[in-house]
Amino acid sequence: DHRLQPSIAMWMTTNLRRSEHGGFEFTFDVETCNDLYDSFTVEDLTDVLRDSEEDVTLLKAERNEVWEGVEEERLTGGNERVKVRTLEDSGHW
Repeated sequence: DHRLQPSIAMWMTTNLRRSEHGGFEFTFDVETCNDLYDSFTVEDLTDVLRDSEEDVTLLKAERNEVWEGVEEERLTGGNERVKVRTLEDSGHW
């Protein structure tokens, strides 16, 4: 089942425009999004967070399954400038 919750479907429509060929198209470059996602799945940039000299706040959705088992220490590396905040009762979207 690939149905979206109505609130997510409504949000997705904010990224659409009428196509000159009829129908709709995304307002962003889908190929670039695919490239960014592919890069995301192979890159580990936790060292950037651990070595940060700037304040960084990571937002963690409480009900996002991706975060399950991810230790905050692994992300922050003990760097006090990096904070993890949990958004209560929130999912990925």
